[in-house]
Amino acid sequence: MRRYMLCGLLLIIILLAGCSTSDKNDAGGDVKLPSFQKITVSNPASEVVTFTVSPDGNLYILEAGGLLTVYKNDGTLMHEYENTSDFIAVCWHDGMVYAYDAVKQQIVALDTKDGSIKKITDELKAEEILKLASAGEYIYALAVPEVHNYELGPNGYINFGEILYRINPKTGEVIDTNETNIIAIYAASDGKLYYYAYRDDAYALYTFGTKDGKSAKLYNLDDIGYITAFVYENDYFIYSDHEKVVMLNLSDNTEKVIEEPILILCGNDMTFLKGNIIYFGYYTDKPNAINSVYIEDINRNSHADISDIDNDDKKNKEYKEFIEAAEEKGSVAVSIPFSKVYINSSIVKRISGIKTVFISQNIDNQAVLTEIMAGNPDVDIYITTPASYLAEGVLSKGIYVSLNNSEIIKNYKDKCFDYIADAMTAPSGDIWMLPLQLDSYVIWYIPENIEKFDIDLEEFRYLDDFLKLSERMPRTGNYAAYVETPYLFARSLEDQYDMTYNNFKEKKVNYETPLFRDLFDKMWSGWIMYSPNSRHPLFRSSHDDYKGELMEESARFDKTRVIYKYDSIGEQLNMSSLDGWRVLPMPRLNSDVKKNSVNISCAFINPHSKNKELALEYLEAITKVPFDYWSYTCVLLFKDKEMYADRYDITQPAFEDIYNIVKDGMINSRCGFYINGNIIDDYQNGRLTLDEAIALIQREAEMWLNE
Repeated sequence: MRRYMLCGLLLIIILLAGCSTSDKNDAGGDVKLPSFQKITVSNPASEVVTFTVSPDGNLYILEAGGLLTVYKNDGTLMHEYENTSDFIAVCWHDGMVYAYDAVKQQIVALDTKDGSIKKITDELKAEEILKLASAGEYIYALAVPEVHNYELGPNGYINFGEILYRINPKTGEVIDTNETNIIAIYAASDGKLYYYAYRDDAYALYTFGTKDGKSAKLYNLDDIGYITAFVYENDYFIYSDHEKVVMLNLSDNTEKVIEEPILILCGNDMTFLKGNIIYFGYYTDKPNAINSVYIEDINRNSHADISDIDNDDKKNKEYKEFIEAAEEKGSVAVSIPFSKVYINSSIVKRISGIKTVFISQNIDNQAVLTEIMAGNPDVDIYITTPASYLAEGVLSKGIYVSLNNSEIIKNYKDKCFDYIADAMTAPSGDIWMLPLQLDSYVIWYIPENIEKFDIDLEEFRYLDDFLKLSERMPRTGNYAAYVETPYLFARSLEDQYDMTYNNFKEKKVNYETPLFRDLFDKMWSGWIMYSPNSRHPLFRSSHDDYKGELMEESARFDKTRVIYKYDSIGEQLNMSSLDGWRVLPMPRLNSDVKKNSVNISCAFINPHSKNKELALEYLEAITKVPFDYWSYTCVLLFKDKEMYADRYDITQPAFEDIYNIVKDGMINSRCGFYINGNIIDDYQNGRLTLDEAIALIQREAEMWLNE
C-alpha cells in the first residue's frame, strides 16, 4: 500500500522539495470563502489512523484499535461506533460518514445518528484508498488498484497506478474518471474538486468539473515536486512535502512554513474547515497528534516560517540568530541521486538566504562524470557517495572545487571522526567534499529476549556462527529474529569481501577463491531474489507478520517480540526509540575483517559552476545545522558525543553501542563495481552453476576495471 510503501521508500527514493513558482491560467477565478472561524483542536485520540471533520467541527477519527470515534474539537468524547474496525478511509457527506471497508471491499455509509451502516457499492476494488472526498453530489476516491507495481519516474515521481473514481452515493454507480497520473485530490469548500498530477514532465494543480467531468490546469507547480496531501482554498495552496507543511499564496508567490519537521503520508491526513488547516503526521514532538492552524494567524505572524521549526527554545533562538543575518541571495542547483526528502532545503534557505533547486540525477554515475568533464555549468553541487564511480573519477581527475579556503569547513572537518576527515581529503591534500550523513547496518537486539533464547553475543561476531544461530530461531510465533532484506545482508558481506581482499584502485580483484565461492553459495542458494516472496531460507522478515500497521508500529519495532534484527541505524533512530535496545556490528565475514563498514553521502562543488562562491556558502550553511539539514537518516560523523545530545538520547546504552560502531568504521569504498543482479538471478533459477556464476563475476569485474 502506498501509505506504508512511502515510509519504506524514504530510505532510497522520491520526493522533490522546494519553493514554488506558479503559472496561472484563466481556469481558476476568485472564490469568496465562507466566514472564517478559528477552531482549536485538542488531540483526543492516542493513535490516529485517519479522520474527517463535520461542518460543525466534530472530529470523526479512525483509531488504531479499529474504532471510529467522534470527538468535539476540545477533545470531549461524544460517541463510539461499532463494526468500523475494517475502515481505512473516511469522509463527511450530507450528514453521513462515508468509508471504505477494506475487508468487504465496499464503500459504505455510516449514519452518525444511529450508527447503522449500509453498503453503497462493492464495484470499487482497491488495495488502498489514498483519499475519500465529497464534492458536489458525488464521493470521489483516489485509489491504488489491487494489482500494481509502483514505477519510478523522473523528477521524483512515483506512479502507483492511482485511479480517480466518482461514486454516486444515491445509486452506488462507480465511474472511472480516466484521469491519469493523479497524486493527490482535494474537495474545496467551494464545492469543487481539485487534483495534483504529474503530466508532460511537470507537476501541476488542476480543477475537475464535478458536473461535466472536464479538467483544466490552474497552476504549474513543478518546483514543489512530489507531494501526497494538499489543501487549496482561494489561492492558498497548503501542502506537505514529507518534511514540512507549507502555505503558499499563489497570488503573490509567498510561502510560510506551518510546521516542521513532520511527515504526512496521504491526503486523508489533511483537511480544511472554516479557515483552519487540520492535519496529523509523524516525526513531530507530538506524534500522531491532530493539529489545527488558523490561516489568519499564519498571515498575522510575520515569522510563521520559523515559529515551529523546533519547540526547543534554545534551538529556536539559534535559528532566529541565523535568520536575522540571512538575506535572499539566489539559488544553488543541487544534483541528487536519491530521495529529496532527506534534504531539508527550507532550513538552509532560512539560515543562508539561498534557495535549493533540485536536479534529479536519473542517469548513471559514468554519465554524470562525463557531464562534469564536458564542462556542464548548470549544476553547482553534486551529491554522491565516496564508494561511487563518480567519486572515484572526480578524485582521480581532480574535477572539484577545493574547500581549503573555508575556515568553517576546515573546523567542521576537525570535528569529524578521523577516518571521515581522511575521506574528505583528496590525494592532493585538498578538502574535496563535505560529508552529509553516515549510516550502517547493524544487529539490534533486546537483552531480555536474547536471554530467553540462550543466545551468546559471540554468536553474532562471525557469519558462520550467525547462520547457525539463525537456523534455530523460531519461524512462527510471537518471538522473532528478523533479517528484513536478505539482499542487502548479502550485499553488505560482499562489501566486506571487496574491502578486505580486493583492491580496485590497483585493479586487483579475485572472486575465484574458496572464501567467496562459499559466501556466494550461502547467501544466494535456496531462494529467489526477484520473486514476490524473496526470503532467504534461514531468515524471517517482519513482512511475514505484517498486520496492516504503519512501519513504526510493525513487529520489527516491537520490543516484546524482537529477539534481534538486522537493520540500519537510521531506520531505528527515525522510526522508534533507543530505550530497551542494544546494538552490535553486523556479523563479519571472518577475522580478517577488522572494522565496521559504514556508508556516507557527500557533496562537492562542480568546478564549472557559475555560482561557486554561493555553492560554498551553501555548504557552509549545512555545517551550522548538520542534524537538521539531513532530515531522515542519521548523521553520525562527529567525535564529540555531546554534539549529538540535542538529536539523540546519548544516555541510552544503545547510543553508546552505536557510537562505538561508527567510531571504528571504514567507509564503503568499492568504487562502483557491483555484482550483476542478473548473474545472481540466473544462478538462483538454475541457469548458471555455482562455478559458472563465479567465473562470470570475475570476468565482468576484470572488464569493468579495464574500461
